[in-house]
Amino acid sequence: MNCVCVDNLRIDLVAPKWYLGNTWPAYNLVYKDEGRIRFNSTFWGNFLEADSEAVYGCRLLSSDGRELGRSYVRPDANGNFTADFGKLDYEGAAKVAVTLYDRTHRLNRGTREIDVTVKTPDRDKGLFATENGVVLKDGKPYLALGFYTNLAHPDKHDMKSVEHHMKLLSEAGFNVIMDYSAYMLHGARRDQFYALAAKYGIGVIDDSFSKNTDYAPGKAREATVKKIREIAAHPAHLGWYTMDEAPEDAVPQLSGLRRLLNEEAPGKFVTTCNIMRAAPYLPTADAQGGDCYPVQKGSNSTLEEPNRRVKAVADCRPAAIWYAPQCYNWARMIPGHHEAKVYLEQGREPTFMEMLSVALVMAMNDTTGFLFYSHFELIENPVAAFREQRWSDMVKIAKEMRALEPYLMSGEKKEELAHTDKKEAVRVQGLSDGKGRRCVLVAGLLHDHETTFTLPAEYGKLKSRFGYTTFADGKWTFKAKEFVCDVLEPDGGER
Repeated sequence: MNCVCVDNLRIDLVAPKWYLGNTWPAYNLVYKDEGRIRFNSTFWGNFLEADSEAVYGCRLLSSDGRELGRSYVRPDANGNFTADFGKLDYEGAAKVAVTLYDRTHRLNRGTREIDVTVKTPDRDKGLFATENGVVLKDGKPYLALGFYTNLAHPDKHDMKSVEHHMKLLSEAGFNVIMDYSAYMLHGARRDQFYALAAKYGIGVIDDSFSKNTDYAPGKAREATVKKIREIAAHPAHLGWYTMDEAPEDAVPQLSGLRRLLNEEAPGKFVTTCNIMRAAPYLPTADAQGGDCYPVQKGSNSTLEEPNRRVKAVADCRPAAIWYAPQCYNWARMIPGHHEAKVYLEQGREPTFMEMLSVALVMAMNDTTGFLFYSHFELIENPVAAFREQRWSDMVKIAKEMRALEPYLMSGEKKEELAHTDKKEAVRVQGLSDGKGRRCVLVAGLLHDHETTFTLPAEYGKLKSRFGYTTFADGKWTFKAKEFVCDVLEPDGGER
């Protein structure tokens, strides 16, 4: 227990902590031809005094202790810093020793060592995260767009059903699934499942080593490695899902599992679902993940929740963020949810605009992988009209996200645009495709919004995609209620 509660008094017993995680490159690497590595340093509690200025001394050490490079760095406002050791003449196992200095009080607050591997990168094979946040797959920008699924469950889907759904996903523009039952795939059935995924261009994130399924630290390493290699050999295999909302004390085990998966299956992202503080979990994954499903019956929730939650992750500057927007009716959590009556009387179907707005707010916070939760709730929804409408909406959402792909995957810096909120808070963000075209994302974070803004000349002539933003007298005006977004896109004809 981490606290004592007496009447209305809560006393926190958690000692101040220093969390340090290397966030880029992915896979716990340092690239030989670049020699750069990014970190996030976060303090919990009063680890430093309020007026302290932190400075970090970083030393890159070979496996035999030889110093390969040294760098002293000041962090940004969120504790992020990049150590630049220059080009290296070494490959192999290494350590980065990071010393925290309190410059104000002239104190050495300790040193942490992080194991890394110095390696010549293969940017054209598997998944590769560039320093400016673009994920490449086999050398090309890769916007991951798909679902959490349960298609691998043998009692729910035979291979005919699997093919049916993968074909629909592919035709709609989706290209990835994280399947909760992949751990149930074995032998010929696993081969058939992955062959269908490859046929339809669906990348599979496999949960065979998630915390509560097949992996345990005491299991024979040989058997674990054999299974990793067998799964990773399938062309459609994209990565691993290893954690679903695990407590912080699981981080050491999950970090060790990540290192094993990175070592035995290079080029495959390790992903997680984390809804706790971001910094402690940075060592567990290559692509940081989580979920947020704010649309529910009787809820006072708004887009502020996903905006706040994903921004906290983005502030740590991980190599990639692959998050889960909502495609979910909370009636699924109610006893008797297999009955249509439960959905009709107690459920709340999310609309096209609600689901899209959650995804776009995540995109505004540097998310480049969108795994909607969930495909299995959608297809098992007992109200046929709900199923049909929501799938139709998701097909439209896929089209919208693909239209934004050149902007989301350009690697260009997003621009928070000045605006005036006459009512509640709105975000207005400009994006560039790196080729001269620009668009603007607008999202109302609370319940009632009226916001005005002007755009720099380089944005050119734009038009509102959804009609919530109008242009008059030289300025744009966004008016909307909760869970509404808009896209201002180049006015150059149809997509």
